Amino acid sequence: MSSKSNSSNIVKTQEKITLAIVFILFLDLFIIYISKYQRKNLSIMEFNPESIGNILNFISVLVPVIGLVVLMYRNKVDNRKYYVFLVITLFLNVPLIFAVLFKHIKFPMPIEYLFGFPLERIYVGGFFLFFQLLLFYLGFLIWLLIFKFEKRIYFSSFIYTLVLVLVLSCWAFIYTNDDYDSGSTYFRNGKKADVAVILGAAVWSKTKASPIFAFRIWKACNLYNAGTVKKIQVTGGNAPGELSEAEVAYRLLTKYGVEPQDIWLEKKTSSTSEQIEFIKENLVKRRNMHHIVIVSDHFHLKRVMENCRFFNVEADAIASDLKLSWEKSSYYRFRDSMALLVFWFFAL
Repeated sequence: MSSKSNSSNIVKTQEKITLAIVFILFLDLFIIYISKYQRKNLSIMEFNPESIGNILNFISVLVPVIGLVVLMYRNKVDNRKYYVFLVITLFLNVPLIFAVLFKHIKFPMPIEYLFGFPLERIYVGGFFLFFQLLLFYLGFLIWLLIFKFEKRIYFSSFIYTLVLVLVLSCWAFIYTNDDYDSGSTYFRNGKKADVAVILGAAVWSKTKASPIFAFRIWKACNLYNAGTVKKIQVTGGNAPGELSEAEVAYRLLTKYGVEPQDIWLEKKTSSTSEQIEFIKENLVKRRNMHHIVIVSDHFHLKRVMENCRFFNVEADAIASDLKLSWEKSSYYRFRDSMALLVFWFFAL
């Protein structure tokens, strides 16, 4: 009787821990979804279950949940492992809480950039990334136990987590390889658009457009001179001591002969997602424009269009004529693929 009673207590303990972990993980999923849409000033009613990012979030939670249910019904793992699962689940919520609260608590942050991204975004992304890595780790830990790979299981789960990150990175890198139209379809078919939006890029020597930025500006100018668009929207803020990206673009466009009254300036955004959000709020909603072309680079446009899908913005993408060496092209594509992964998972 004592043996049966002890076994029954073990099962009940495992069931309670499993239910607690499942509840916490699905609560985390809900928090992630809410955070993604609130961060972009969107209603949760605009939630798209077919979005790649939302699907990835769901799968990353579903995998450990299914694993826990399988383990519980097999009843072949001692309670100590369940307590380990619970500790990891509780611990992964620490960076998640920090990431979510970062927007609401005004931490004193220097206005600096790292790899072209605002420092605040790097910190928030780091917290979210730590949460996601722990979630992957938990999933591998559970499933390795299911398949009875118990030898050095904690180290093995760490290695498999790194492998998964590498696989996701390669997939994102391949995904960004898309051959976008350089405007030939518009020129050839006489298509028209309400406005061309130039996404901001780096400013050199405080007042000079970088080559990447200059090619985007020149492409929009060509669209304007061909009569394809009547207006040009320039976007992008500035780092300390620099002219804003929008103002740099404005100067070049007027130099190329674009009428000043046909150029609209936006000088506050500092990321691709902020610029797409601006397009939705100010061009689509406020100005009621529905024929928009976004001008950027081949390596950047895939992420741009993923942002557009998230914001439910209908737009065409036109690539600049910038030609890069294989090395530089690979570098920019890799950077953009990493940014795309972060956007998919956390809408940053």
